[in-house]
Amino acid sequence: MDLFATDPDRIEEHHITTTSHSDESLEDVQSMARMCVVEGGGSNDVEIIRL
Repeated sequence: MDLFATDPDRIEEHHITTTSHSDESLEDVQSMARMCVVEGGGSNDVEIIRL
């Protein structure tokens, strides 16, 4: 995951925003993330990665 986010030689443009909300429900965090506006009309799809 780190290499995907930081590899300067990657071909496609991909932006990742990470966040941690240990005191909030998953549903609340997903709702907040879906409200983000992406410049240029990009996707604001939410992907959950649990470690």
